[in-house]
Amino acid sequence: MKTEGFPNSFRPAGRGPLGLNQRSVQSMFTKYAERYVLRTTSAGKYLGVNSHDAKIRVSDTPDKAWIFHTHDGAVTHALWIGEVHGETPDVVKLDR
Repeated sequence: MKTEGFPNSFRPAGRGPLGLNQRSVQSMFTKYAERYVLRTTSAGKYLGVNSHDAKIRVSDTPDKAWIFHTHDGAVTHALWIGEVHGETPDVVKLDR
């Protein structure tokens, strides 16, 4: 990559290839992934995806629910489901 003529064009010491401080980036990660599921507000059932036809199915427990690893992903899908089905499910964070 040619960077001649740009101020501060050298990579500072201790920084990764994207210019991020690698020590602070590594400290953001934990060994536990966050997990979120969607639960209907009216029936209190958890939403999942049927593996045979990819349709939304309901379950009494979160064991068979569709699991999201980010809150943003779960909220986005909850809003999409709400637009299509008329009821926006709750986003529930699961304990480890």
